[in-house]
Amino acid sequence: MAGSKQFLTFTQQVDYLKNVKGITISSDQFTEDILQRIGYFALMGGYKELFRVPFSKKYKPGTSFDEIWKSITRYTLTP
Repeated sequence: MAGSKQFLTFTQQVDYLKNVKGITISSDQFTEDILQRIGYFALMGGYKELFRVPFSKKYKPGTSFDEIWKSITRYTLTP
């Protein structure tokens, strides 16, 4: 099916964020825990534009998962 996304385990999602998207991750386990709790698309989909290189699918150099998570929790009251 064209346009369908391949299923990735939480570990694979963390690897994808690091290796494909270029996001710095200080704790794989913390990132996996957040992905399990919230979900990849809810987490990354809503906030990606704040951290991405314009007209690209890559994130700005030096972007960290911690930075993304802090930005999200700043606007929601559930850490």
